[in-house]
Amino acid sequence: MSSVPEIRIRRANQAPVRPNAKRVLYWMTAARRLDSNFALQRAVEWARKLDRPLLVLEALRCGY
Repeated sequence: MSSVPEIRIRRANQAPVRPNAKRVLYWMTAARRLDSNFALQRAVEWARKLDRPLLVLEALRCGY
């Protein structure tokens, strides 16, 4: 069971989960916090479920 509320979970695309992938990617776009970050919580859950490392990516704009 997920610690993330169902209302906060939605499918981003129709691609299946790849259980043989090398990592779980969390693409951080705005929420730079560990608490109350449902997307990060969900990524951690998937990483644990698949027993894969979690890679956090934060792409910065030019001139940041």
